Amino acid sequence: MVVEARFAAAVARFTLRNDTVPGTFTLVSGSGQTAIALNPFTQPLLVRAVNGRAQSVVGATVAFDVVSGDVTLSAQSAVTDAQGQASIRATAGSTSGPAVVQATLGVSRVTFNLSVTGVLPKFETLVNAASSAPGGSPCSIAILRGSGLFPALRGMDVTAPLGGRLPTTFRGVTVRIGNTIAPILWVSSVDAVDQVAIQVPCESPTGTVPVSLTAAGQTVTAQASILDVLPGILETPDWDSTENPRRHGVIMRPDGSFVSARNPALVGETVTGLFVGLGATTETRITGVTGSGQTVPTDRVVIGVNNLGMPVESAVYAPGRIGLYQVRFTIDPAAGSGNVPYAIAIRDSNGNLVFGNASVIAVR
Repeated sequence: MVVEARFAAAVARFTLRNDTVPGTFTLVSGSGQTAIALNPFTQPLLVRAVNGRAQSVVGATVAFDVVSGDVTLSAQSAVTDAQGQASIRATAGSTSGPAVVQATLGVSRVTFNLSVTGVLPKFETLVNAASSAPGGSPCSIAILRGSGLFPALRGMDVTAPLGGRLPTTFRGVTVRIGNTIAPILWVSSVDAVDQVAIQVPCESPTGTVPVSLTAAGQTVTAQASILDVLPGILETPDWDSTENPRRHGVIMRPDGSFVSARNPALVGETVTGLFVGLGATTETRITGVTGSGQTVPTDRVVIGVNNLGMPVESAVYAPGRIGLYQVRFTIDPAAGSGNVPYAIAIRDSNGNLVFGNASVIAVR
């Protein structure tokens, strides 16, 4: 009888081990997923344990660990249920790239391969496209700077207006100033700095205005200053300059050629400069549509060359261009010659002079 009792106990212990110790530990689902940065992965990371008799192992603790990559886990362990299954949830971090999560039960391990794509978009600032002064002005060009907007872009991509209009969504990015979507001129991604050149909608309110940026399916919102005037001199590098290159104002001579060190403006000559942020015109401007020469009152415009005021002949919202202004002025002989200082100031709605960026003009 004693022998039989010992044999029965041994059989019970053998059966117990086979009911609780897994014969196989397998990955059920959840590997191979991709998620946008800081978003959860859609499927749980699911495993199953069965014993040597192909029965579900119930109540076993499975450990989960991040082996590599930027993901976070909802828990460090999970207990197998009546089906022998255990699962946790994973969430993508802020850094794109592959990630590996390992599940362990006893000496058995399975591996989940995940991928984080994109970076949560970040809105850093909105600035005048010419002067880089903070903020923008209705109808003029501004640049939104941020990061994580264009994961696949290297360099610049320029939009192609159709029928004189600019797109309001480009490369997955949309910008809204207040309640109005802004037209996009170009986008760039250089040295981890992403930029979007927009036209501030002509109907934008002035003051501190919410600016919303949508990229990679995510929307972030910040505040920016929209001013009735925010002048800026459009500039370009002068590769002809001995200083190679020196930035100078974009200015056209009467023959249509651009002023440079080798092609200076002449004293007494009437030239045309390009600007942004000169404010309201006497005729209506339409967001995203090229200008038709709408008038800016000349008594609001001050042009300086070598610290002297120049006679202003006309100021208009530039024909055939979006977000730019043209000012025609005459080079006074008293301005001298050489690469001399060049400036603009505009009177705002309160009559105060608002100055733009300092620049240079070549005069002979």
